[in-house]
Amino acid sequence: MLNGKRFLAFGVTSILSISLTLTPTIAHASTNGKTVSKELRQASPYVNLSHLNSLHTTVPYPSSPLPHHSTVNPGTPLDVWWVYANLQSNGKYKRVGGGTYNSTANTWGQGEADIDDIARISVVYLRHYQIYHDRFSLTMARAALRTIMYMQINSGPHAGNFVNWIEPNGQPNLNPVPSEDTGSTFDWWAARSLWAMSEGYHVFRSVDPSFADALRTRMQLAIHSLGTQVSSKYGKYYLIHGYKMPQWLISDGSDASSVAMLGLVQYYKDTHNSTARKVLNELSTGVMKSQIRSAQNQWPYNAHMPWQKSIDMWEAWGNRQIMALAEAGKILRNPQFIQSAERAANSLYPHMIISFGPDNGWLPAPDNQTQISYGAESMIDSLLTLGKVTGNPTYAKEAGILGTWYEGNNRAHTVMYHPRTGITFDGINNDKTVNKNSGAESTLTGLLAMMNLESNPIARTYLPYNRVVSKTKPLIVDGSSGTPSNGASIASAPNQWSGDFLWRTGSFGVLVPKSQLAYTITVAHSGMYLIQLSYDKQQLPVGKLGVRVYADHRDIGTINQGGAGVQGGSPTPDYLWMHMLTKPVFFAKGTHVIRLAYAGAKGHEAKIDSIIVQPMIERETLQNSTGNSVTMSHNMLNGRLSFHSW
Repeated sequence: MLNGKRFLAFGVTSILSISLTLTPTIAHASTNGKTVSKELRQASPYVNLSHLNSLHTTVPYPSSPLPHHSTVNPGTPLDVWWVYANLQSNGKYKRVGGGTYNSTANTWGQGEADIDDIARISVVYLRHYQIYHDRFSLTMARAALRTIMYMQINSGPHAGNFVNWIEPNGQPNLNPVPSEDTGSTFDWWAARSLWAMSEGYHVFRSVDPSFADALRTRMQLAIHSLGTQVSSKYGKYYLIHGYKMPQWLISDGSDASSVAMLGLVQYYKDTHNSTARKVLNELSTGVMKSQIRSAQNQWPYNAHMPWQKSIDMWEAWGNRQIMALAEAGKILRNPQFIQSAERAANSLYPHMIISFGPDNGWLPAPDNQTQISYGAESMIDSLLTLGKVTGNPTYAKEAGILGTWYEGNNRAHTVMYHPRTGITFDGINNDKTVNKNSGAESTLTGLLAMMNLESNPIARTYLPYNRVVSKTKPLIVDGSSGTPSNGASIASAPNQWSGDFLWRTGSFGVLVPKSQLAYTITVAHSGMYLIQLSYDKQQLPVGKLGVRVYADHRDIGTINQGGAGVQGGSPTPDYLWMHMLTKPVFFAKGTHVIRLAYAGAKGHEAKIDSIIVQPMIERETLQNSTGNSVTMSHNMLNGRLSFHSW
């Protein structure tokens, strides 16, 4: 499970890893470990539910449930899935809950399971049933949805919202540690639950109408609560460094809101409910307005900023804005939503897929290069959906190439999804080590990615290309690593995390009038490169502060560092920003020097967070087991994207 607003933005550089020595004994359901049939395994060489099923167990239905909580078939044990599964020295996985376990009370600080994961697990089983017609998956989906309904608040002032954590005794945990909202607002887990219930309603209408009716009743509660929350702030904006960012999104997030949009799309398709349409349109408008427009090769690459209180942060995880806007634009017949999705997909995704992968955090430089399945799957499914809506096959090709992340085309050169077991590793750390735990979120997102890729006739052709032949790589140079001269210096920020951006190392280069910073770089391959700076943008008139950039004594341009907008709700008047000079420079293989010189008026300081030396043509070539190859190329100057197979 990954939520809690933006914990990765606070300089976290490793994947969460829970190491607990105590595990409560709970009777396992008879379905634990059940795999799909032999015929289905043969039809699907990639999809295996075994590990997901092994996370399943049951907790008792409380004899005295908390007020405002109930579900269908009361009294029957509740189905849950453990949050984490930690790899032991014997090669087996130990299932654990969230937070510290109290063996005396048989409780967890957070809970044994959470509906953040259970909601998405139900989507996995529903999708598996729809694709492979596996009745076992239908049974498991129903079980998960029943627990989701139990965790929903069904009456009172917070009716329609959800409590996230459930304890081994079957009670919702209203006081989790660390503390988080327990149903007072429509939050991340509510958005995921709405998505799950809408998908469930769509499937069960034809196979279990009475259960579908129960889901519909709970959907209406959820949509009413969400609609009230959204409408109360609709049309209001935060002012962040001069940018207007919408206030009416779930948890101030275009990412959380995009998940709810998927549920609203499906529910509106099935019911034509006018309230669902209204809320969908309002959320879609907000997500579209979270997009910061830019040139195609400039930060933030037309991205939809996930957190509305920062214009300096983008995350791969939960990044379903493109997916949701494409779906909403189609059902609402609003081409603006689809165009917004295409702008982001055409600018940001090719660059990330080839040069970086599904990084957890650009803040704004590629600082947090941890990578998890949740990020890869979010991008893959967004591309597949956009391709389906627009009819453009390029998006499915990109999704297929990104899908090879699971096959070993990643920073750690490690297979992350294992079809023999259904295990998806928890992630790749910043230092390229692999966290081989396999919790619920990693498992379910790996399965979603594999099912959706395999179901797409274009994308699935790229999955066997799991050997990396060659790949261009950008160089990221810390601003604090330069050699100062004529008054330049290296300084430290009071806090590495400012509240809405992150200094790469906590230190940075400082330029004053007449001073310079010199950076020695080593280029692995001869070619044309572009220079990008991450720097402190300040509230000074344009032209008052800037940095002139030289590459081996060649003047390639000046980057202005003034012009920051009104501080507004940001905690700092300045902010980090990135700009790429569009004058290419040729670097032969070997050592070179990039020199930065102060360009501006007296009395100011220019601050350099990092330098990125970016191949002008970013390219990766992959090969399959029979020797066939495919190359994906992207021109950072003109945005041209191409694929070549041989």
